[in-house]
Amino acid sequence: MPKDNEKDKKEPSLGALALGAFNRFGLEGNYPELRVVPPSHSMIGNSKRIARAVMFESGPEAVYVNKRFLKTDPERMSEYLQHEASHVAAWRKHGPGIREHGREWKDLCQALASNRRVCKPERNE
Repeated sequence: MPKDNEKDKKEPSLGALALGAFNRFGLEGNYPELRVVPPSHSMIGNSKRIARAVMFESGPEAVYVNKRFLKTDPERMSEYLQHEASHVAAWRKHGPGIREHGREWKDLCQALASNRRVCKPERNE
């Protein structure tokens, strides 16, 4: 009988990874929108950015994911999604006027992230 090998395991979907990241940062019940966009999309900023969280004045926050990176290793994608979820959680807790990678964001991120790599400011730029 064949052994269970890595190729036979089903990779988690982007949606499942996003839900895990959003739940880790306490966003359940009021999730930000998850949008997969082309690398040229204005909310991504540049084609090398994997994801970006955005807060709008009129509506829910959104996490944009560059479709070029959809095949990124699931563990790594989870870290990027956690980074973005931490921004949404920090805005909800401290308001929209906080610095993007300031003390409020960093403290919250380090308290809830799966590992410290998630909380590096250059993580997703």
